[in-house]
Amino acid sequence: MTSRLRTAHQFHPVVAYGDAVGNDCFELQRMFWASDVRSDLFAWEAKPEVRALVRDWRDLQVLSQLAWFDEEFLENDPGVVALIRKGRNFDLADQALMLEKQKQILGLVIPAYHKA
Repeated sequence: MTSRLRTAHQFHPVVAYGDAVGNDCFELQRMFWASDVRSDLFAWEAKPEVRALVRDWRDLQVLSQLAWFDEEFLENDPGVVALIRKGRNFDLADQALMLEKQKQILGLVIPAYHKA
């Protein structure tokens, strides 16, 4: 059984209007959207003319880490829930919170292992 593609995000270090790579990124995104596939474009740097169309790479960093969290933390930890609700435009404080939550969770692993 095959499943249909639902999401296809792209990352490029620098996105600008009018350069070959930027144009290809936007064209590929339009093709995804036309096929009802969610697609965001993430970049380290987005030039001013495309800044509103491109998500900051920090969003990708935080969201990709949240994807690995256990459901218990995703549903019950107030800090993690706040990050999920925010969903975009993450800043350095959000990254610091993510790191703190990762350390907290890792700190629970060895005691749980010893207990088992």
